[in-house]
Amino acid sequence: GATAARAKHVAAAEQDLRIREASLEDRAREMEGAVTREKKRASEAEQRADHAAQQTDKIRHKEALAAAAEARSKEERQKLEAETRSLATRETEVKAREQRVKAETDRLSESLAVDQHSFSDASTEIRRRMAELASQAATLEALKAEVASREAHVASVESRLQAKSAALEAEES
Repeated sequence: GATAARAKHVAAAEQDLRIREASLEDRAREMEGAVTREKKRASEAEQRADHAAQQTDKIRHKEALAAAAEARSKEERQKLEAETRSLATRETEVKAREQRVKAETDRLSESLAVDQHSFSDASTEIRRRMAELASQAATLEALKAEVASREAHVASVESRLQAKSAALEAEES
């Protein structure tokens, strides 16, 4: 009787152990699944971090390109300003020549002086100034042509006056 009870007790304990073992195996499988899911999450997070680093590198590269473009733009702006100053100097020289030719040229010189004043005031408005530069260059060419025409006219008048003077002198003698 005691042996049967003991065998029954051992069988029950073995059955209990098997249930616990199965439960532990289930738990181990759950843990392995959790570990696998965690590894996958870590891998995804690492991929996202790598992607973010690549995006950061791209942004830094774009920022470097933008800075280089800005530096080139500043350099070109400075060149344009130097050319503008050079043009203003040349315009002043043309104005002086025009004043020597005739009173009519004074009117044109005043117009040019107004243009020059507007031109110098526009130093903070580079875009507008570039359009004005083209216009003023055309005006300068027209003024140079007019000055040359007037100089030729003055020379012609002087030549005729000299001829008349010589004729008068010849008549007097």
